[in-house]
Amino acid sequence: MKTKNKDSIESIYCNIKTFLLNSDIYPGQKIPHAELGKKMATSFSPLREAFMRLSSERLLIHKNQRGFFVPQISYEEARDLYDTRMLIEPYLIKKAAGFTTDEKIDTVMGLQNQYKEMAFEPYSRKRLLVDKRFHLEILELGGNKELLRIVDSIFNLLIVRRTILHLSPDRPHKAYNEHSKILESLKKRDGKKASQLMKEHIKFAKKFVLDDLLKNKQNSIDYNIFE
Repeated sequence: MKTKNKDSIESIYCNIKTFLLNSDIYPGQKIPHAELGKKMATSFSPLREAFMRLSSERLLIHKNQRGFFVPQISYEEARDLYDTRMLIEPYLIKKAAGFTTDEKIDTVMGLQNQYKEMAFEPYSRKRLLVDKRFHLEILELGGNKELLRIVDSIFNLLIVRRTILHLSPDRPHKAYNEHSKILESLKKRDGKKASQLMKEHIKFAKKFVLDDLLKNKQNSIDYNIFE
């Protein structure tokens, strides 16, 4: 049974993670943990414990005497994260196709419509979060909570630790079309086709992100600035 203190730390941890996913703080920036502590009316100890937990999950980096920062994702990390997605998501969606309901299709279609509207707007974490929900809503039907947890953590890393302000506006429209094809295969309960389309979708996303990281390598964050 959780103690009140553990409940408090868990709540603080969840609130800070939500803040990171929805904020305008990007790689290289320091997290205003003192200000967050005041807003959440929490003491230093549980706040620090929550921040250290986020650091262990690689969403933040802690530098002695300096505080907590959002680290820029590296080319190698991004490559490995997309490769991991490519192993898990096609497998889960193939299983999910057999358990898909009309109600679930309607839910995912609603997210797809949200994504379509946002595709014409500048890049934002809000749209990336809709993309994350699109994937997780489908994949949860695959019935493996541990694999779903891994995919969720991968999305969080890619959302928080990528610089998105300079990204090309073309990819969202292509992603929307890829999502549409995946949805069509799910409507037909065609797990094999859905798996193939998901693998291709992640492959295209991987290329887009890695190409962008290479192109902007000279602008990537040097961790030495935190020393």
